[in-house]
Amino acid sequence: MEINKEKTYETSFQIIMNAGDAQNAAMKAISAAAEYDFEKADVLIKEAKECLKRAHNDQTEIMSREAGGAAVEVTPILMHAYDHYTMALMAVDMANMSIDLNRRIDELSRAVNP
Repeated sequence: MEINKEKTYETSFQIIMNAGDAQNAAMKAISAAAEYDFEKADVLIKEAKECLKRAHNDQTEIMSREAGGAAVEVTPILMHAYDHYTMALMAVDMANMSIDLNRRIDELSRAVNP
């Protein structure tokens, strides 16, 4: 059984779109945290995680079909989609660390300069 190539392209572009949105929101969250706007950073990181979840679900769809015995052609678009997904994962992880660090800096700064 073979997965329709058009369906693989469609799912790949969904991964690219959602991963790109996740990375964009994560980068905005980093910027908000750098300005100590943690409310905005929290909203943006939540958005990033939601986009990342959609990308993950699309990736899982392709992997599940292959695990079920369907042949999945690995195209440059599919590889590009997986690259985007991986970069988005890293961006969200880095954004979480940046937000946490900036929160700590803000707490310490307020403690030293009340």
